[in-house]
Amino acid sequence: MGIGYSICFAANIKNLRGNMTTLKNSLRGVLYFSVGSMALNDLMK
Repeated sequence: MGIGYSICFAANIKNLRGNMTTLKNSLRGVLYFSVGSMALNDLMK
């Protein structure tokens, strides 16, 4: 698992070097997702 993940990660880094907008979009998506799940947790209490 770990070796396969690191190989996949290295390949992604190579792709993202020429593709910073994809990186920004995915970071934004992660941010929205974490904020959304925090809001959901507050609503569920």
